[in-house]
Amino acid sequence: MTIDWIGVDWGTSNLRAWAFDGTGRPLGPARGGPGMGGLAGQGAEAFETALVAALGDWLDGVAEGVRLPVLVCGMAGARQGWQEAPYLDLPLPLDWLGAGALEVGTRDPRIAVAIVPGLAQRDPAAPDVLRGEETQILGFLAGRGAGAGQGAGMGAGMGDWALCLPGTHSKWVSVSRGILRSFRTYMTGELFGLLAGQSILRHSVGGAGATDPEAFAVGVREALAAPAEVPARLFGLRARHLLFGEAGAAARSRLSGLLIGQELASAATWPGGPAPSAGVAVIGDDSLAALYVEALGIAGCTPETVSGGTAVIAGLAALRRGRTEEGPKCAN
Repeated sequence: MTIDWIGVDWGTSNLRAWAFDGTGRPLGPARGGPGMGGLAGQGAEAFETALVAALGDWLDGVAEGVRLPVLVCGMAGARQGWQEAPYLDLPLPLDWLGAGALEVGTRDPRIAVAIVPGLAQRDPAAPDVLRGEETQILGFLAGRGAGAGQGAGMGAGMGDWALCLPGTHSKWVSVSRGILRSFRTYMTGELFGLLAGQSILRHSVGGAGATDPEAFAVGVREALAAPAEVPARLFGLRARHLLFGEAGAAARSRLSGLLIGQELASAATWPGGPAPSAGVAVIGDDSLAALYVEALGIAGCTPETVSGGTAVIAGLAALRRGRTEEGPKCAN
């Protein structure tokens, strides 16, 4: 196996690394390691040690005097990470991201590490930051050249996309002909965790494995119909349990539906967001992404979907190709 370069997705919880050949094709499954959260505060040496350990025998064939390129996206570039990779400002051609990677010095002479920058929206009325998702966005768009958007649902705009990346802090991103125009972060996942685990609602909602698809759909419809009523409907979950004995699974699913439905209602009217004719896509892997797809269906939209893992691999390959193209550069 001839390794041309290494791509790394370094999140808060874990690290995933792939070996790539010269065409941008992964040469096997990912290798894992500790996330940024477990290394924060330990200094740059701890990050380099964790990376080298994850790469293992991939580094054995590196010739003396040669440095194997290692391209890292995600939270390794956060302020608490290996080294902060400065944010690039919007609007931004996504092709520039690879060229904007921050080169990081290493003690190990076999690797040449570059960290992908995050993105910043410096609008005082809607400040926001994004780090890690840019690689998935680029991966989704890879192979869909400018003007090739084929999203479904609300009308596919040629080259215009509204991209949803579900998570603890979900992102809605507006892309037009390869240029990332704006984005918005919703703390929906974190709010769900707080309400279900620490608020008065914890006495009424079921455990993590409890689901009720019909109750979820009801919550989505209620939130889409009257987003401003969601705070009142949240306490209604507690009252419904006390007065009518509603099951915990139904309450938990309805809570999820209310929060995701309110997010969708906001995203549909987001100032400065994508045009109504934009293609819609959900980028993600897990059951949470499936809930967003279901909720969008209730809202009358059939989004395109792509695995988050697939998008990361394609995005890393696109970033690698972009390392030789013009764009803003960051140097150590």
